Amino acid sequence: MSRRFAYRVGSVAAALIMLFIPAALPAKGDDIDPSENSKPDESTQSVIFDRSNSYLNISSQYEHVPFGEKEIALPIVQSKLINATVLGNGANDCFSPVIKLNQNGSVSWDVDISRDSQYYIQVSYCGVQGNKRDMKIELQIDGKTPFKEADGITLSRLWSDATEILRDERGNDLIPRQSEIFKFQTVFLQDSALFTNQPFSFLLTKGKHTISIKNIGENFLISSVSLCKRPVVASDDDALRQYDRMGLKEKTGAMIIHQAEQSFEKSSQSIFPQYDRTSPATVPYHVSKIRRNVIGKNSWNVRGDWISWKIDDVPEDGLYYLTLKFLQNEQIGLATYRTLYVNGKIPSKSFENISFDYDVNWANKTVSDENGKPVPVYLKKGTNEIKLVATLGEFEPVFRIVDDVTPKMSDLYIRMVMVCGSTPDIFRDYHLEREIPDLIETMQQAAIDLHKAADLMDKINKSKSSQSAPLRRAASQLESMVENPDTIPTRIANYRDTISTLSDWLYSGSSQPLTLDYIIAHSSDAKIPDAKATMWQKVKHFVGSFLASFTEDYDSVSTADDGGRTINVWANMGRDQVQLLRDLVIDDFTPKSGISVNLSLVQTGFIEAILAGAGPDVAVGIARGQPVNLASRGALIDLSKFDGFEDVVSRFSDTACVPYTFDGGIYALPNTQSFYMMFYRKDILSSLNLSVPNTWDEVSALIARLQKRNMTFGLPYTVISAATAVDTGMGAKDMYSLLLLQKGVSFYKDGGRKSALDSKQAGEAFTKWCDFYVKYGFDLVYDFYTRFRYGEMPIGIANFEMYNQLIAAAPEIRGLWDITTVPGTVDENGNINRSVGGAGSAVVMFKSAKNPKDCFSFIDWWTTTEVQANYGVGVENILGPAGRYSTANTKAFEMLPWTEQELSALTEQRGNVKEIMEVPGSYFVSRCLDNAFRAVLYDNKNALETLEKEVANINREIARKRKELKLD
Repeated sequence: MSRRFAYRVGSVAAALIMLFIPAALPAKGDDIDPSENSKPDESTQSVIFDRSNSYLNISSQYEHVPFGEKEIALPIVQSKLINATVLGNGANDCFSPVIKLNQNGSVSWDVDISRDSQYYIQVSYCGVQGNKRDMKIELQIDGKTPFKEADGITLSRLWSDATEILRDERGNDLIPRQSEIFKFQTVFLQDSALFTNQPFSFLLTKGKHTISIKNIGENFLISSVSLCKRPVVASDDDALRQYDRMGLKEKTGAMIIHQAEQSFEKSSQSIFPQYDRTSPATVPYHVSKIRRNVIGKNSWNVRGDWISWKIDDVPEDGLYYLTLKFLQNEQIGLATYRTLYVNGKIPSKSFENISFDYDVNWANKTVSDENGKPVPVYLKKGTNEIKLVATLGEFEPVFRIVDDVTPKMSDLYIRMVMVCGSTPDIFRDYHLEREIPDLIETMQQAAIDLHKAADLMDKINKSKSSQSAPLRRAASQLESMVENPDTIPTRIANYRDTISTLSDWLYSGSSQPLTLDYIIAHSSDAKIPDAKATMWQKVKHFVGSFLASFTEDYDSVSTADDGGRTINVWANMGRDQVQLLRDLVIDDFTPKSGISVNLSLVQTGFIEAILAGAGPDVAVGIARGQPVNLASRGALIDLSKFDGFEDVVSRFSDTACVPYTFDGGIYALPNTQSFYMMFYRKDILSSLNLSVPNTWDEVSALIARLQKRNMTFGLPYTVISAATAVDTGMGAKDMYSLLLLQKGVSFYKDGGRKSALDSKQAGEAFTKWCDFYVKYGFDLVYDFYTRFRYGEMPIGIANFEMYNQLIAAAPEIRGLWDITTVPGTVDENGNINRSVGGAGSAVVMFKSAKNPKDCFSFIDWWTTTEVQANYGVGVENILGPAGRYSTANTKAFEMLPWTEQELSALTEQRGNVKEIMEVPGSYFVSRCLDNAFRAVLYDNKNALETLEKEVANINREIARKRKELKLD
């Protein structure tokens, strides 16, 4: 009995211990520094997305203040200038004095306001010859920006088609070149990225103020600035009464059709004529040839972007109706919107926020009132300008609600990660509602707001739609979490997915795509052409397309004629990029040189084609490791032997040709060049009082602080494969090349005959590289884009091309992150070495080329600043920011649309790129380093001993390869 009694007592004691231990343990584990216990816990504070200084929040505080009654002009001649000059009459056809505002210059005016008032600010400006980037200004009132968005207001340039739509030798339409127009345009200051259709309104209290405009971008001209209220748009009835007072009547028997692809001006060079083959009713039409017969599509989907047309041959003054043939098959279940201006003004309310409903077929849209009754507009005799501007339309309040909720949810996610990590222990109770006091309240309010947004969307759509379903699902999830807060940690991954869904919904849903075929100005009795094709037209189109498939070569991108000087060029690019290269060759290279080009899209098979004797003369975009492999086998021509080579090579950075140098010759020129940069979340680091690290010692200190909050620092690593070993080179694979180069040593010695990794510095770099993973437990393979986007990895090193993905696919963190140079190694003199390796592709000339001089002429032309800049801009026009081209031409690279801060950081880092030479057998270096690294990481081997063994293997392989190729 005593034994049984003792057993029971022990069981009860054990149960009591298990019951009270969780309460005794700190809720966040033992990772909290004792010195920080007295400080406010960062996880209980709002970490990011502080919108207290945003325009929408600030302006809501003075929305009750009336607008000023009178316009206040700010005279050019009474301005105060810094790094700016006043030009006399006649500058860019302006018949009054204008201000030339240089970079970092500013212009200011003193104004006296009689009573508290709101004002819009209207500016007339004109770009000047430059690098084609949009201008950017900072607006200050009394020396301060009134809200966050005022520190970077974009002023777009003005564009038009430089030529009519031309045709190539196969009868296909070409994309017209885009030309900048240097004339003044008048705009209200606004931010198209905001979820509002209105310009910025500024509060000026009674008394004296100083209005300042600072140029933080490209130089430009200012002809006038004024404080005013937006013109009131007349109701349809008021407009009709005004027309009646003017004696204007509706016209009869009139129909003027203007092809939409024949635009007059536009706000972006990415808007250009497209082709549509979805319907034989599009005008013009051809069964098999490309006809640039429409404009818009996804190139005209950004809020604020606009296109204008000149409608000629209006027979006489009078009232006409406007009908647009459109296709809006992108936004399923949503309308997209345009505001229509006639000769610079919105005629009446029905011309504001015209809706274009989703449909898979072409349709006609006559501008009508809310009851569907067509609304006439006054057109003068002769020429009239029609302008369509993309807006958010009726969905503006829906998007604003979701835009307000999503960052608050993201903020909660990061704070939860700080407490329980991104993969919480399912057997632990984290008491998130206690650690984050406003967690439940914020989730409750977010659910209420999402339901409100969903209801409003269904009201606008006049029925429940699939577009409101993601909002309701997110709200239901939040309500479920509020009811059962203990389940939140185990559902944190689903919560993050919900944030991703809302962000994607917001930015894809607010996109405003629209395609136009033609615009018709007509009378009420005119017979409008049917937008849809007849059954007979569809049958003819189907049969004709089928027959043409046997004769038309849809994959050909050749530009060569039947005779004359011709070269064969293979391009390792996407099809859109090759088409752009083809257009540049036709428009520029062939007319200037007299050399035709057979251009082919080829992404693999260079070596096989050479062995078969069917290779090209020139290859563009060949992988980094291939030129030396081919040159060592005698397959390439030494480009350094050609006249003018020194001028060509000066277009690149100092070491850009190192990977393509072999046995004293240079067998390729850089086509693209990329390198590592450091990406960091400004919001998160600021909230944690952390500075951006400048050296690797500072990185080590930063890592400790981040890991206390279940966050980490991202280091690049690429899993080894045959392709990466041969093609990418060491500069793009992992961190070792960076750490090695910052030690002042390289990979090879004795002219590439031996590895230089047996040096003391190489061993120190290897040990440091391994320590990041062994001591700090860094993830070897991860998705940097996703973890950076959601704040789990608020800082890390990645190829600068990651910028493209973040800009294009993570718009919700726009302005919350930045790029800078990588951390450096401090040498014995106290200098910081920021060296990095490089990556990229090349352009080569094969020994089988029949006309080497003509081939070098092409390579020379292709690598020029003008051509590379035009190509880079063209690619971005087609693919958007995600397609930004990493040209190796340094001056062309600077002409891409970077911000000044981004370009400064990129230029500084590029100046520290130390390209790594390629040698026969260099593929074995990355393989052996990977073997050594994994042995240390997984098998706990000694770093220096393991590296020493692999260096011996590298030397044996290099010697074997040189013997095989008879190089020694």
